[in-house]
Amino acid sequence: MLSICITFGIRLMLVLLFLPFSALDKVLEFGNAVGQARKAIASRKLATIMIVIGFCVEVVMSAAVLTGVADGSVAISAGW
Repeated sequence: MLSICITFGIRLMLVLLFLPFSALDKVLEFGNAVGQARKAIASRKLATIMIVIGFCVEVVMSAAVLTGVADGSVAISAGW
């Protein structure tokens, strides 16, 4: 039981490094995020879609790390 709690705590700390800052920023400053994406993507609609996709990936992958469903594959993909 202790090893499960330690593992979850480590996974939680890893998620807390990224999720609150990146995903929350997309929610609170959505217009600014789209504006920043428009520097690389000319179309406002496509930039908005890309921000929404990025937010979904951040939330789903964070949940995958916390639950241990895909922690190895997430760690490998984050390194690329």
